[in-house]
Amino acid sequence: MTHEDFITRTLTKSGFSKNVSIPLKVISNVQATLQMVLPKDVKGVAVIYNPEDEQVDLFKNTIAKIRPNSFVMCMMDSSSPRGFVTLFYK
Repeated sequence: MTHEDFITRTLTKSGFSKNVSIPLKVISNVQATLQMVLPKDVKGVAVIYNPEDEQVDLFKNTIAKIRPNSFVMCMMDSSSPRGFVTLFYK
């Protein structure tokens, strides 16, 4: 089992049954993208990112701003593709 499979399995078992991968280079407005991607009733979001990508704080802060009733956690995964952020949510 790969590290990526372990993270996916662990999050799925914890109720994070939905996910979406977002390429960082095509996003011009993070807030608008997250407003569109995340449902209004989202309870929690796990942001999986490659440690070489530096925009994770922007995602975390934006999610906390647009979905204040949900919790956000960030996880670094060196096997995650560089230039992409994967959001697992429930």
